[in-house]
Parts: sequence; structure tokens; C-alpha cells
Amino acid sequence: MIDRRALGLKLAWLSRCTPRFRGKTRLQHLVSPLIFGRGGPERSARIAGVDWALDLTDIIQFRLLWEGGHDPHVMGWIERDLRTLEGRRSVFWDVGANVGAISLVAASRYPQLRVIAFEPSPRAHARLVRK
Repeated sequence: MIDRRALGLKLAWLSRCTPRFRGKTRLQHLVSPLIFGRGGPERSARIAGVDWALDLTDIIQFRLLWEGGHDPHVMGWIERDLRTLEGRRSVFWDVGANVGAISLVAASRYPQLRVIAFEPSPRAHARLVRK
């Protein structure tokens, strides 16, 4: 018997390793409900050094699973700045943190960094705090 969750996590990992191509997102949106179902229970996965409980109906959490991050270009820009601070105690503010796609990854990659994440949405804040 095939373990659909394990298969889905392997496909998601493969998707994160595959360069972008035309139709990749459509393929992800087609495959995801076939493997994980629509809605239902959260999917746990370790991505970018963070243990996530993902709700795949949320676009940011969907991108975390299938792309490895929500805004890779933003995270790259932030990491370039954070690397210059390495070894120094610094504070990183994430205003509008949503579920922590940037702030939690930054905290896991830069342990000396003090991360302060603000999220005004009660629903997203509850998910952020759980992580």
C-alpha cells in the first residue's frame, strides 16, 4: 500500500529542487489535492529548518510546501543583509509576518538574531505562535 503522505512530501521536495518552468504552479495545484486532499488535517513537514503544520488551502503555506518558501527573492535580499551582521547581536522585525514564512526561517538560520514578528490577523497569529 502506498503511503500518500510520504509520497506527497517526496514530490514536494522534488518540486522544490526543480527549477521554475511554465506550468509548474498549475501542476502543483493539480497534484496537491490528489495526494493531500482538499482542506482537512494539517500536513507536517520540515522545510528550511523549521517544522511546519501546513494548511494547504492557504497560498503562503502551499508555497512553503511546494516551493520551499513564499517569497524566495525577498528572503534572498534579507539574507544578504543578515550575513553582514553574522556574529553580532541584532534584531529583525517582521511586520505582517503571517505564518512566519520569513521570520521563522531567519530565526532558524541565524540563531544569534533576535526575531520580533508582528501579525495582526488573529488566525494567522495563532498559527505563527504555534510554530
